[in-house]
Amino acid sequence: MTLKTIKTGAQPNDGTGDNLRTGAQIINENFAELDQRAARASAQLSSIETGATKNRSDAELLTRANHTGAQPASTISDFSPAVKIILQQYGLAEKIRDIPEGQLNGLSVNTFTFCRPAGAGILPSQVNHYVIHLQLNDAGFAMQIAVNFLSGKSYSRIKDNGNWQAQWVAGIAKGDYGVGAKDDAPFVGVNQNPDTYLTGGYAVGQFTILGTSLTGVLITQAGSNATAASQQFVDWASGKMYSRGKSSNAWSPWRSLLAAGDFGVGATDPLDITNTDTLAGGTYRVKDITPGGPGIWGSLYNYPHNSSSFTQLVVSISDDSVWSRRKLNGQTFSWVRQTPEFIANANGTAVKYADGTMICYFAAPTKDVTNRAIGSIFASDQRSFTFPIQFVFEPIVVWSAGSSSNGICWGSCDWSSVSQTNGRLNSSYSTIDGYLRYIAIGRWK
Repeated sequence: MTLKTIKTGAQPNDGTGDNLRTGAQIINENFAELDQRAARASAQLSSIETGATKNRSDAELLTRANHTGAQPASTISDFSPAVKIILQQYGLAEKIRDIPEGQLNGLSVNTFTFCRPAGAGILPSQVNHYVIHLQLNDAGFAMQIAVNFLSGKSYSRIKDNGNWQAQWVAGIAKGDYGVGAKDDAPFVGVNQNPDTYLTGGYAVGQFTILGTSLTGVLITQAGSNATAASQQFVDWASGKMYSRGKSSNAWSPWRSLLAAGDFGVGATDPLDITNTDTLAGGTYRVKDITPGGPGIWGSLYNYPHNSSSFTQLVVSISDDSVWSRRKLNGQTFSWVRQTPEFIANANGTAVKYADGTMICYFAAPTKDVTNRAIGSIFASDQRSFTFPIQFVFEPIVVWSAGSSSNGICWGSCDWSSVSQTNGRLNSSYSTIDGYLRYIAIGRWK
């Protein structure tokens, strides 16, 4: 309803204006309308939340009217959408920016991005990365953290005085290079070449060590440059450890660390062997049936000279005898007993020496009698002795006699061969008795 106007007329009492009664009615109706409007305004003011103008001081309302001072963001219409548009430019709202790799070096404000490779070589690798850019107030200094979209591996780099680091620094996660791994270390594969593992750390797999495929752990210590490094390998099956070094870009041969028992060192039960011709230096056990051995039970000591020569020594556990042999320029010689060998049989006793000398001796068990006149002396019948071991050449033989019961006598050699000797008992008087004996010196080889 609108307010009504009282007609006053053109001239006083000309009959064109409202009369007194009508004017009074219009005034009453207008006051009623104003009362209704005031009530509606009061209701609207009561509905306004605290923080707008209700119960606010005049100074605060004046500040708001002049757009000065602090004002709660919740009282500003469309504030959140406006701010969100600004933050979204830097990936700081509900989603991050999506940029190509080429824009990464140009970021200059704090930014969260999803960066896609574009062949520029700026990312740590050519896959998608999440990148956080942190900017200092000086435009020449900043930091970036990149997280691989596929593996979750993290990298970082800094911008110093306007220049980005040439290489990203990789962060190490549990299991990287074996760090922190328990039972989940990655298996790198089989038939691996250890030459290609130059990054410090360790790798689990099957590697070719000294020409043999061994499964275990390869540990690498990187050098101060690309031409130097060191490696150790532990074989899971045997527990043996191997090591080598790299200097001037050349690897040294793998070397096996000795454990108690290796090659007989510190062993209480040395290894049996099946071939005495292909041994590494060390101590081994031989039996009477060991191929290439001297046919006895004992301990073999092998001393390599080079790849085609060696010397070997066997000490018997049965009779204290010592045997040796040698290999020279690929030719292996026979075993030689180095301690004297005593041989006794019905024909007497023989002593064989390592240099080839042999001594044989025997004493007759019965007496001979000088009952034959030979010139000016008397002699017994000829007596023959067979050597206990045959000589290779005719030996020097000396006969003698002893234990005569009735006079002086002596023995003499008539002749000898490699297998026997013949001689007599002699005396100055007839029928002198005595025991003949001989000693022969010659060679058994």
